[in-house]
Amino acid sequence: MKNNIIEAKTCLLPTVIAQGAIWDVLEADYPGLTPEQCHKIEATYTPFLTCKADTLYRNNPQFRRGITSNEKSRNLLWAYMAHWFKAEYLRDKKKSRLTPII
Repeated sequence: MKNNIIEAKTCLLPTVIAQGAIWDVLEADYPGLTPEQCHKIEATYTPFLTCKADTLYRNNPQFRRGITSNEKSRNLLWAYMAHWFKAEYLRDKKKSRLTPII
């Protein structure tokens, strides 16, 4: 995977943070999923989350300050990514109606 601007400018690893946030949401909200299903979902949504974070880092000074200005930046990025994933996953599930995206 190519390096993004957050990785280049900070000590954060957005890909790893995205994977952790996805697994946290899946374990808490979707306990019936198998590990294989979770891995497939993770592989699908990790690029989306890292791209979204990278775009916001480039274009939003307030987001950039939050990610770089304190020692809780990893937790903040984790929370953002968990929120984005949950919203996107629910939107995709709703869009697919009866056909699961898994």
